[in-house]
Amino acid sequence: MDYKRMIDERNASGYINHLGINVVEIREGYAKTEVEIGDGHINPMGAAHGGLIFSLADVTAGSCANSFGNKASTLNANINFLAPAMKGKKLIGESKLLKMVKL
Repeated sequence: MDYKRMIDERNASGYINHLGINVVEIREGYAKTEVEIGDGHINPMGAAHGGLIFSLADVTAGSCANSFGNKASTLNANINFLAPAMKGKKLIGESKLLKMVKL
């Protein structure tokens, strides 16, 4: 599997690139991403917009799911926001495969 190519393709993707999300690592069953919260990411309260955080989670999970060379898409997702992430902070996303089943 050419993980460097996968990383480069994701980082060149229009939406991911627009948000400033950076895929930093992909290996079988694992992915890591990051984004530094800037002016274009914050909501009126000065914290990272929930859409940015959800997008970071989706990009991370999708990169992990596709790390086996298959093509997978999110069918359903849920997120619980525990605390605000403020401008200037770096958010790091990590996804690890827990179990693979055949359908």
